[in-house]
Amino acid sequence: MLNAIVKWSVFFYGILLIILGIVGYKVAGSIPSIVIGSGFGFLLMICSLLMFLKKRAGLICSTAITLLLTAFFAYRYSTTRGLMPALLAVLGGAMLVFLLLHCARWKRNS
Repeated sequence: MLNAIVKWSVFFYGILLIILGIVGYKVAGSIPSIVIGSGFGFLLMICSLLMFLKKRAGLICSTAITLLLTAFFAYRYSTTRGLMPALLAVLGGAMLVFLLLHCARWKRNS
């Protein structure tokens, strides 16, 4: 059974991605920022909802999405050396470790 911290963390991570996508669009005029931020943020909020409904797919999907985002932002940082991709790669990496720990814990308790 997942605790509420995991469910709410994924929900707020999704909201943060949406907000940062909007900020990226406003500051740099980057359409990919708003598309990626809104799209993946919305998907993470759906994953959180699935976790609240006690569906294992929510945790698995949120972990996969976070892995994808972390890899993408790490790549973007390696090519641009920008501050925003670095922050998002670190944030995504921390969230990924957090989710992987809970995946292992859920598997053990099942």
